[in-house]
Amino acid sequence: FNKACVKEVLNDLKISIYYPRPAVGDDKLDGMSINHILIDTYVSEPITRFDEFDEFRSEVERCVNIHKAAVEGMWKSLVEIGLNCPKPEGAFYLFPDFQSFQGALAAKGITTSLQLVSYLLEMHHVALLPGSVFYMPPEGLNVRVAAVDYSAADVSVNNGFVDGFPRMAQAVCRLQDFLN
Repeated sequence: FNKACVKEVLNDLKISIYYPRPAVGDDKLDGMSINHILIDTYVSEPITRFDEFDEFRSEVERCVNIHKAAVEGMWKSLVEIGLNCPKPEGAFYLFPDFQSFQGALAAKGITTSLQLVSYLLEMHHVALLPGSVFYMPPEGLNVRVAAVDYSAADVSVNNGFVDGFPRMAQAVCRLQDFLN
């Protein structure tokens, strides 16, 4: 864990960025453990207000259902176009890989996840993060997808993925066009 990994604490709410795996032997930051920072920053304030939860329970449940529909829809769509993608359990990030298209991608000069995401952004206007920044091997052709490109005010989970999350569905269509 490195000071450069922590962006800042915003309004006592959260640490906005940290890397998922600390360097060996570097698990302290200014004498406080990672858990201490996360607990003090994330948890202590919300727990003091937990007794007020019933006031906004329905809105929290609505948001949870929206995130769940977005992630499940994105996951199903990525799998349907032929990508290997573990099913997320509670997160809005997906980590598909393009390994099954490795030969076709190599013919286009794409052999690393960084080359892949650069090409997809430039040529197909799809923004992904390379798996190599998340400690995946660069040649693994892994990417990270954040299934959050929508306004919760405009979403109805009853509309299905394509109608409920049109920009994400369009991105999957662009990926499919790229793969075909």
